Amino acid sequence: MKKYFIILIIMLISSVLFAQNESAYLSIGKPWFPDKYNNHNNFSIGFNYQNAFVQSFAFTFIADYAQSDDFPKFAKNEVQLNAFLLDQNSTDIVSNSLWSKIKTIRFGGEMNYMFVNNKRFSFSFNAGAGHFFSQSSNHDLQSFTYNLETREILSYQNKISSEKLNSFYYSLGIQFQYCIYKDYFIGLQPFYFMPIGEKQINSIPVYPSYYNLTLNIGKKF
Repeated sequence: MKKYFIILIIMLISSVLFAQNESAYLSIGKPWFPDKYNNHNNFSIGFNYQNAFVQSFAFTFIADYAQSDDFPKFAKNEVQLNAFLLDQNSTDIVSNSLWSKIKTIRFGGEMNYMFVNNKRFSFSFNAGAGHFFSQSSNHDLQSFTYNLETREILSYQNKISSEKLNSFYYSLGIQFQYCIYKDYFIGLQPFYFMPIGEKQINSIPVYPSYYNLTLNIGKKF
């Protein structure tokens, strides 16, 4: 893992010493977590600082937050949750209670190779790495009994689990930026976020890998 830090430090020093163009932008996105049954109330927001130290390369500092949460509001109310589950039938109770949520915060860097870069627009490939913090929860319907004739739920056992995962990550994506007025620009950036190291899909409620498409709004300096 040390080699990732060495590479990031070299990029940081290079971007500061040989800066040509700088920009800062806000990113707003719609992440999709493959490990979640439903992706609702999902969004991301982040702040990015980009430093182009040569014509075709730029280094970006990233800090962002992403989440997806499909827990109903009544999930923390035992009376309302009990009433909801007992109101289900044996066919739908499992699919109607597959709730989960995840929140991630990441800090990292990203190297951009800009094969198109002029005053009006730029197009680049990017690869990044850094550290992230995540917390996820899910509702687990462990067992239930029901009336064979009416399929009415008679009893059930359930549990809400919550775990944290803090680790390193890498990301891959592309980025497009277009100047709309003087030095102000908008852009799009689809990317893939993936933790580094051994996967823990079976030991945590939601594994924090995701795809995202962000709208970027910022200014060049």
